Amino acid sequence: MPHKSWPLTNFRPHSNITTCSRFTRAPREEHVFLRQPGEDEAAAMLRVLAMDEKQVFARRKALCKLRDDMNRRAQGLLEGYIRQALGT
Repeated sequence: MPHKSWPLTNFRPHSNITTCSRFTRAPREEHVFLRQPGEDEAAAMLRVLAMDEKQVFARRKALCKLRDDMNRRAQGLLEGYIRQALGT
């Protein structure tokens, strides 16, 4: 019987993520809403709120996929380390 795995990443797709461009190595622009130069987080969120719903949900969908991909990779690594430690 498959077990329910705990999520290993903490991206929450129900919240919009805004970031400065210098912090976009893990989630890329397809996953987050980049703040414009000189724009604070509140202004960025207001800009996102004014965006078309399809644009917002496309990023959320991409972020969910990234989270799931990262969790699968991390789970595979952890399972491999556990097997190695147990000698199986």
